[in-house]
Amino acid sequence: MCSAESISISKRRTFYADAWEQGSIPYIGASILILPDMSRLTLYMRRVVKPLLEAARWLGATYRWGHPFHILLRKAENNFAVKTTADLVEAFLFLGTDVVQILDSITAPPPTLKPRAYPFLFTVPYLGNFWDNAQMIWADTSSLKELDEEEKAMHEFNKDWKLSGVQRIFYNSLVEKLGGYGSEEGKFIWPTSVTITLDGDLAIKDSGNQKIQIFSPEGQHKQTFTYGSENSNCLGDVVCTEEGLLLVSNGYKGIKVFSKEGEMIHLLKSSKADWKHSYGLAVLKSNSIAVTDWTDGGKVHIVGVDWRMNTVVKTNVVDGLLRPEHIAVTKDEDLLVTEGQLFGQHTGCCLKIIDNERTIKKTIGPTFGRHFNFINPSGVCVDGNGNFLVADKGKNNVTMFNPDSSLVALVVTHELEGPCGITVTKNGLLVVTDCYHHSVKMYKYKQGIAL
Repeated sequence: MCSAESISISKRRTFYADAWEQGSIPYIGASILILPDMSRLTLYMRRVVKPLLEAARWLGATYRWGHPFHILLRKAENNFAVKTTADLVEAFLFLGTDVVQILDSITAPPPTLKPRAYPFLFTVPYLGNFWDNAQMIWADTSSLKELDEEEKAMHEFNKDWKLSGVQRIFYNSLVEKLGGYGSEEGKFIWPTSVTITLDGDLAIKDSGNQKIQIFSPEGQHKQTFTYGSENSNCLGDVVCTEEGLLLVSNGYKGIKVFSKEGEMIHLLKSSKADWKHSYGLAVLKSNSIAVTDWTDGGKVHIVGVDWRMNTVVKTNVVDGLLRPEHIAVTKDEDLLVTEGQLFGQHTGCCLKIIDNERTIKKTIGPTFGRHFNFINPSGVCVDGNGNFLVADKGKNNVTMFNPDSSLVALVVTHELEGPCGITVTKNGLLVVTDCYHHSVKMYKYKQGIAL
C-alpha cells in the first residue's frame, strides 16, 4: 500500500480516472488496484449529499468533487459550484427541481470521528451545529439506553410470525460474501440485481461491468457473459422464466432473452409494448412478465409472451406509479412494487401492492409500524411462505414483512452500502446485492417451520 498524496490535486484526479479505466494491474503474479484515498469524514460527507446527487443524475446533470470539499455541477453547458450550505437552495434551483431537505439523509457518524471546525461544505447543516448535537447524543448515556431498549423491542420475537412459517428470526447473520471490486470473473463493480435459476444457481447482474455472472448456491463462480450496453442511470434487472431463460432489462425499450448458457436468443419488444425506460422485471405464474417503466412518471406493464415464438401477444398497463423500481410477485399474483426516493412534491419512499385486478390496493411507507420508515426502497422479493422482504438503499437495511404486512422485522442492518436487488435461495438464504461494497451477501434470516 502506498499514497499518492505528494501528487498535485489535478494530476491526482487524472491519475485516479486512468486507474479506474485500467482496473486491476497484473504485477509479478499479483493484482494491484489503485483506489482514491478518502477519510471516513469525506466518505460520510459524500453520503450526506446523496439527495442532491440523485437529483442531478435524474435530471441529466453531471458533477465532480472539488477540493476543499465541494461539488461542481454542470447542466446544459452551465456550471454551478456548491461550496457552503448557503448554496444548497440555489443548487436545486439550478438543477430545475424543488429543494430537498438534506438533513433527512443525515445520521450521526461514529464517535471515533472527533468534532473539529471545518470551514467548507456542510460544516453546519440546516438545523444547527451538527457536531455539537452529535456530542450531546454521544454523551447522553440515558438516550443511548433508550435507543438500546427500542432496538431490543424491534427485535423481540412475536409468536404470530409462526403463522407465517417463521420459528425464529436471525439478525445480521451473514453466511457468505461473494465478489469484491474488479472486472475479472467473480468480481463486481455495481451489482444491482440477482435471481435464482432453475438449477438453484445465482444469476447476478453487474451494471458496472455489463455482465451476468452465475454462481453456485455455495458461492462458487461458474460462468460469465455480457449483456451489452447500459443507460446512464444503471437501470435494469434480471429474472428467470419457468423455461430457464434469463431475461435482462437495461433501461431501454426491449428485454433481452438469454439461454442458461449465456447465448442471446432474442430481443423481446413489440409495438404493443411501450416500456421506454425498463427497470424491474418479474415473472408471473402464467409466464407473463411484469416490467416497471419510468415513462410518463411511472407504470407497470403486464406483458403476455408466446415463448415458443418469442413474441408479445398482449399487454396490460397499470398507471398511477412514480419512478417504480424493483418488482416481485406473490403466490396470489399480487405485484409488489418499490418506489424510491423522489423529489419535489412527490412522496415515494414506499412499497405499493397491486392486486390481481391490477389496481393499487395498499401502500406501505414512508412510515410504517411504530419504529420504521423507508428512505429509498429498492429490491423486493417473496419467500416460500409468502413473507416479503424489502431492501432500502437509503437506510442500508433489509426489512421483512409477513404476508398481510401486520408484522415487521429488520433482518439486516449492518455492513450494507446501497443494497439493490434481493432474492431468496431454494434453501432459504436471503441474497443481497451490496452495490457500493461491490459484493453480494447471503444471510440466514429465519428458522422456518412447516405449515
